[in-house]
Amino acid sequence: MKTFLRSLSITQKVMVGPYAAAVFLIGLGIAFHLQPAGGRTDSSSSGILTVSAFLAAAIIVLLAGYCMARQVRAPLKEIGESLEILVKGDLTRRLDGTSDNEFGGMGKNYNSFVEQFSDALAGVAERSNQISFAVNTLDATATQMARGADVVVMEITSVATASEEMSATAAEITNNCIAAAKSSEIANNSAMTGENIIQEIIRSMGRIDERVKESALIIHKLGERSDQIGEIAGIINEIAEQTNLLALNAAIEAARAGEHGRGFAVVADEVRKLAERTTGATKQIGETIRTMQDEMKNAVVSMEGGVKEVEIGNNETGKSGNALKEILNQINTLAAQINQIAVASEEQSATTNEINNNIQKISRIMDTAARNISENAEASSNLSALSLELNRLGNQFKLQDRAVSEMPSVSKEEVVLFVEKAADYLKNSSDAKKVYAEISDPHGRFVKGDLYIFVNTMDGVTVAHGQNARLVGKAMLELKDADGKYFMKEITDVAKTQGKGWSDYKWINPVTGKILEKTTYCQRVGDVYLGCGIYK
Repeated sequence: MKTFLRSLSITQKVMVGPYAAAVFLIGLGIAFHLQPAGGRTDSSSSGILTVSAFLAAAIIVLLAGYCMARQVRAPLKEIGESLEILVKGDLTRRLDGTSDNEFGGMGKNYNSFVEQFSDALAGVAERSNQISFAVNTLDATATQMARGADVVVMEITSVATASEEMSATAAEITNNCIAAAKSSEIANNSAMTGENIIQEIIRSMGRIDERVKESALIIHKLGERSDQIGEIAGIINEIAEQTNLLALNAAIEAARAGEHGRGFAVVADEVRKLAERTTGATKQIGETIRTMQDEMKNAVVSMEGGVKEVEIGNNETGKSGNALKEILNQINTLAAQINQIAVASEEQSATTNEINNNIQKISRIMDTAARNISENAEASSNLSALSLELNRLGNQFKLQDRAVSEMPSVSKEEVVLFVEKAADYLKNSSDAKKVYAEISDPHGRFVKGDLYIFVNTMDGVTVAHGQNARLVGKAMLELKDADGKYFMKEITDVAKTQGKGWSDYKWINPVTGKILEKTTYCQRVGDVYLGCGIYK
């Protein structure tokens, strides 16, 4: 009977009681009418029979209902308990779906729903883990970009200020160049006037030279004439001496003549006196001529010296003229260069003003960009918090264990040996880039299952990463763990201050999607440190 009832569907179980009672009553009625007329009892007996039939039918219905309730209550109780467990977040309970009735189909559908929901939650946990890491990285990058943008804005502001100062300086240089050009033009005019004056002086010195030479020639000729006069005076002196001698002879002869020679003696005496006077005058003339000759010689010497000085002055004046011409040429060249500088300075001033305007525009754009980056950083932080909250919500559900639900157990000693091996390899290698490339190779010897080596600089920039090579070149100091702690800063501080050691933080298990305690061992090698982490 139980086997028969179990094989029935819920609808069949519900209908079996009324159907059984109806069949019983119909059979009873047929039996009553088939009795012979003589054998029938009276009306009271008929009533008793009817009541008995209804009682029997009621008993049959109750028995059928009881059996049906027992068959329905157990599956319903199991379904109720499973739903209570499901409401509490436990998705590990499954129903019996082997029956061919409605409860079996309901169990299959329930199990299918729970499986799909569990898979969806596991997928959400995995995607949430990926999103959390990506958002965490984005948050760190956005924060770094915000700081960099602030620095860029400050630098652009400084450049704008310097550009304004340079523009003012360029304008001042332009004004100074214009003033210098005017001054050079005045100097050019003065130099040209000076050149004209020097040329006139040279011409005057030339004329003086000619006059001095002519005067020297005349004086030289006068000297020659004085020499001739001296010769004539000498002749006159000789004549006077001869005349004096003749007068003396005439006096002697007159004395011999006596009275007859007295008159001749007077004449001879007068001739002697005249000769003496002539001799005296001739001597004076000679002395005067000698004095004049000496003075002529001195004049000639002085004139020759003057001629030489005039020649020297003429040469020096010529040199001054040439120097002044050179100065004039230099002034002209300088004036041309100053004009070019003035033009270039004006162009530079215009260009500087344009650059200044562009820098001002860039400054405004960068200021806006900095605000946008700050907003993006804030949005990234909010998104990171939402991602963590999503993981917490997902962790409220208990999922059925899978084959890879737990990370392989790795001891701290294995991690230390793994990091030391990589550190020794880096120390003994002459090509650090090659080592970094090997560490970043996901199929290399520095990646063992879930263990991998990463290498960061002391500034927190990743130079090698065994799990995700795309992180190479990115700054990681702004990364936060599940509690919002800057765990990469702590790891870097351990490497800086201690050289090696452990650092604990909370991170999402990429397999289970749960937030777990994680610890990382780091060891410093020169300007970088190597690390490897495991879940506790």
